[in-house]
Amino acid sequence: MIQIQIPEKAKYIIETIQNAGFEAYVVGGCVRDSILGRPPEDWDITTSARPEQVKAAVSSHHRHRNPAWHRNRHAGQGRL
Repeated sequence: MIQIQIPEKAKYIIETIQNAGFEAYVVGGCVRDSILGRPPEDWDITTSARPEQVKAAVSSHHRHRNPAWHRNRHAGQGRL
């Protein structure tokens, strides 16, 4: 079985979304690059949550901390 080393920021976002009751996984080029033994340049996350649900989950979790991501206004995706 292949083990993918997910960076702490991506793990944190995934765990925050999952703790809010949604599914969340790394997807795309980061998975491909990891399988091929190349270091990924960025990490994409997919989730069963709608954008407003992700925002609410992350916002409520970050009341006392700085968020690990910022909103990409052009694509509407969270970016690390």
